[in-house]
Amino acid sequence: MGRGLLSLSLFHEKAVPYMATQFIQKFEDAAHIPVDTPSAAGVGIVSNALVIRGTGTAGSFDHTKFNSPADDKTIRLNSRDYTQTSGDSIGFQSKPRATGTGTSSVYGAQISPRFGSAVGGNSLVGVEASPILQGTTGDLTGDYRAFDAILEDGGAGRTITGVATALRVRSNLGSTVTGGAHILHVLNEEGATAWTSFALFETGAAVAVAPGNTTALSNMGYILIQIGSTLYRIPVLENE
Repeated sequence: MGRGLLSLSLFHEKAVPYMATQFIQKFEDAAHIPVDTPSAAGVGIVSNALVIRGTGTAGSFDHTKFNSPADDKTIRLNSRDYTQTSGDSIGFQSKPRATGTGTSSVYGAQISPRFGSAVGGNSLVGVEASPILQGTTGDLTGDYRAFDAILEDGGAGRTITGVATALRVRSNLGSTVTGGAHILHVLNEEGATAWTSFALFETGAAVAVAPGNTTALSNMGYILIQIGSTLYRIPVLENE
């Protein structure tokens, strides 16, 4: 083993005594990180990033895996206090970037919890976003959002053959759903503040027009939706 290289004995079937490590060695690339045995793993610094070289067989690469030690324990990233009073505090980032043209797709993250075959339980939730304002004091000068979806490009020039959406919903269900299968489920308020409306559109947004160009009612507007390849208008009336 090279000087300064940290060998993770927890990746080995038979534990060996831990060794004190003062630093982690830098390497040109992941292939140069040595691994003593096929079932072990090596750790090194490549381009100022910590790299764990997991191996299935000698000389090959495997996925890097982080597993909690028990079913009731989690892997926690930056679950700590932030004391800075300016700038953004970000728990973690994932920004993969394709640098070669081809037919591949790029995913920032994939989350797929599951119940095994013939295994039942309570609820199955893919992602829960629950930003919390703790206590009763401390004001925000900006927004309070659970999800923030932004579509961004470098300007005109590209062609996207498919569609561009901030949210895509697809059903592949075959189960009996007693409560019904819905795109969106809006629950009653639990706190003292009631919902103001179902949705908020900025004035002049292209998908919501008020008032609409109709002859039936002068105070009628509409929301555009598309079913198949046809656009439809959902009429809305001015609140009186």
